[in-house]
Amino acid sequence: MREFHEGQQAYARGDFRAAAQRFEVAFRDDPRGAIVFNAGLSWQAAGEPARAADDYAFALATTDLPAENAADARTRLGALEKSLGRIDVTSPQGSRVSVAHADRLPPPARVHVAPGRYTVTVLLADDSSRQRSVSVRAGEWAHLDFGDDHAAPAPVADEAPPSPAPTTTPEPTATTGGSSSQRTWGWITLGAAGVLAGVSAFLTVQFFDANSTNDSQRTTHSHDDAVAAATRLDIGLIATAAVAGVGVGLLLTAPSAPATVAMHATPGGAVLHISF
Repeated sequence: MREFHEGQQAYARGDFRAAAQRFEVAFRDDPRGAIVFNAGLSWQAAGEPARAADDYAFALATTDLPAENAADARTRLGALEKSLGRIDVTSPQGSRVSVAHADRLPPPARVHVAPGRYTVTVLLADDSSRQRSVSVRAGEWAHLDFGDDHAAPAPVADEAPPSPAPTTTPEPTATTGGSSSQRTWGWITLGAAGVLAGVSAFLTVQFFDANSTNDSQRTTHSHDDAVAAATRLDIGLIATAAVAGVGVGLLLTAPSAPATVAMHATPGGAVLHISF
């Protein structure tokens, strides 16, 4: 993913605004929670709290954000919303909402803004547009419904969601689970092959004992025991080889794990760590 790696590189050289923009492009192509969470961290490091709050909210709305990242996103969002306002806009299907830094968002749109007065523009599906003005204060939410031209904005004070205790757990970017699952099953299968190898070793001892007895006694019973022991050993060896082959195949065909990125909060912003 070119945009994602460009975001990593921009963050590493301290260009946080460019990093946030590249992460947001990557999120549009691959809407995983950890990617837009990284964009929020980048905007916060760039001194853009409203944009950071929007991206933390987007991250929390996804279904694949790891629990430790979700806890951190809630904490950061709760802290930011104490000094920000929010404008919630509903409008007809197919329209697009623009206000402050947000450009042509699909409804319903939720945009965090610094306290102040803003013009909200809704571009309708027939290319006509509507505008309204709204003022918000810190800690307030204002709702505009463009489905009803006579509706007035309704500010709501102090309804930000509760924030959990801060966490210092690193925030990894999203990773696919298929590779990890396949590798896990590969090692489990190899473990089963090891057990079968132990059984086959026991059957080998039985085979040699039966052959030794048959060589010394030369009876029908000793011959049948030797044949049965050989059959059991053959089955054990074949099963061991088959299970081991499946395990090796799972490990060799598992996709390579992507690079992992961890961002740690510091008094000066955040630090990005990349491991492969």
